Amino acid sequence: MNYDTFSAKLTGRNSQSRKLANHTVLHRVDDSTIAIKLHSTDVITYHSDGRIMFDSGGWKTPTTKERMNSFSPARIHQATGSWEISIDAIPANFADRITWTGKKWQGAGEDPSKAIKLAERAAKFARDYMDAFDAGKVPAPSNGDCWGCLMKTTNGKTAMGGSEHILSHMKEKYYVPSLLARAIERFPVAPVAMWYVSDKWAGTHNNAMAEFERASLYKSLYRYLKAELGLAN
Repeated sequence: MNYDTFSAKLTGRNSQSRKLANHTVLHRVDDSTIAIKLHSTDVITYHSDGRIMFDSGGWKTPTTKERMNSFSPARIHQATGSWEISIDAIPANFADRITWTGKKWQGAGEDPSKAIKLAERAAKFARDYMDAFDAGKVPAPSNGDCWGCLMKTTNGKTAMGGSEHILSHMKEKYYVPSLLARAIERFPVAPVAMWYVSDKWAGTHNNAMAEFERASLYKSLYRYLKAELGLAN
């Protein structure tokens, strides 16, 4: 698959764009550039000179990975918190906007061992957060929360979120109530876990299914932290 492969698909009434899959559109960026857009991100960009750029837009999700594998010559494999991308048996650590020149990679990511360590830190923070939540030390979200976690943009991300923001909370052990609320919005949990959160914040919870509910909430929070830190989910 290359620029010519997808340029041939943009003809007639579909000369500017056409649907490829769910939430996935092939579109012409300019006279020498074609991209495959997932939601609002051009996850694969083909240039007429042979370059191919890959960009998750900060959403290293199974769907993003599947689209890159399906609509490019690249193969992406996931390790703990990181992706490895390869073309023609030439591998590289994935980073957003990494580009295949036709012979080599440009803009490769860092050593994946760093991603593994960061994922471990996120897991510990999520466990400690849930311990504090179970102990009643995380009140309901309010205007007194960190604004970066309280506010959100139209794409579901926090207004001031991202790696540095989350890292500051992890360092300070700041268990922001809105952090859990944002996590549940992006990575929904079972209704019984939602009842657990509502009742806990209302001060009326019983512990009939606490172990199941806690596990569900922990998973949602951990996935959210990884997403904000730019790690693969």
